[in-house]
Amino acid sequence: RTNTTLPASEVALAYKQLWMVERAFREMKCTLKLRPMYHWTESRIRGHIMVCFLAFYLEMALRQMLSSV
Repeated sequence: RTNTTLPASEVALAYKQLWMVERAFREMKCTLKLRPMYHWTESRIRGHIMVCFLAFYLEMALRQMLSSV
């Protein structure tokens, strides 16, 4: 069901944020080489994912800082 009470600016912002989340997942899966994972214990798998996520976060923060320079 479509909510037509939202202003167009809010709809556009929500769509942009959705696009950014989808891009983040694509980046983590492709660019950061989240897979294949050669770990078998839960703690190592969690650690691997955390390192990949941290690398992604640092890359995005650096991009944002450099774009404002």
